[in-house]
Amino acid sequence: MKADIVSIEHATNEQLIEAVIGKRLPGPVNMGLREIARTPQLLEIYSGIGPATIHRITAAFELGRRYMTEQDAKRPTISSPEDIHTIYGPRLRDLPHERFMVLHLNNAGQVTYEQVVSEGIVNASLVHPREVFSKAVAHLTSSVILLHNHPSGVREASREDHLITKQLTQAGKLLDIPVHDHVIICGSSYVSFAENGWLEV
Repeated sequence: MKADIVSIEHATNEQLIEAVIGKRLPGPVNMGLREIARTPQLLEIYSGIGPATIHRITAAFELGRRYMTEQDAKRPTISSPEDIHTIYGPRLRDLPHERFMVLHLNNAGQVTYEQVVSEGIVNASLVHPREVFSKAVAHLTSSVILLHNHPSGVREASREDHLITKQLTQAGKLLDIPVHDHVIICGSSYVSFAENGWLEV
């Protein structure tokens, strides 16, 4: 049986999920949307939903994240850590693993290229200056911003975070491609190395 057609803006979360999957849910969804976004596999336990349906729901969340961060036919301009948090927070805060990115900027502070350096555990052995700055040279990058998330939501820079930042900042200084900031997305908040004065080489 197909889900009832209801007004989208007045639909419950369960009705919206049913609209996405095209059928009624086999059981109630006793989870919030943020929890579903982080661990959609729990729907199989709580609601009896199968892997194919979970895949559809995950795709819908990814579309929502991209919609929230898509710019109107122009490159995003970064002028503060708040800009980074606003643009990239929705994409990173609910990931179940760490993702380390490098934002390549031009002289106007616009993001010209987004580089995903590592997925999973962020450490200095996986985030190597050669990989980061070879891309920066190829893309005629003026400066870079380092960016990653803490899935735990802990608003604190780790020793490894400081090590990676120092390593890349030193390399950027040698190549005249400065590292302007390292922003860590921590749930609904963030940590900025620039704001805390941690970028000195």
